[in-house]
Amino acid sequence: RHLEVADHRLRLHVRHGLDHGGGVSRARHLIHMISMRVTMESRRITGRSGEVR
Repeated sequence: RHLEVADHRLRLHVRHGLDHGGGVSRARHLIHMISMRVTMESRRITGRSGEVR
């Protein structure tokens, strides 16, 4: 559920970046930043419960 929301947000960010003429590098940068944030969030969630889902 959480990852689905993150994935949707990721797609919006990529589309937004491309629309503004940022190019592929900008989109890649956004993907990297967001994926890093997602992994941090998921680690925090799994770390709290103590189990990986």
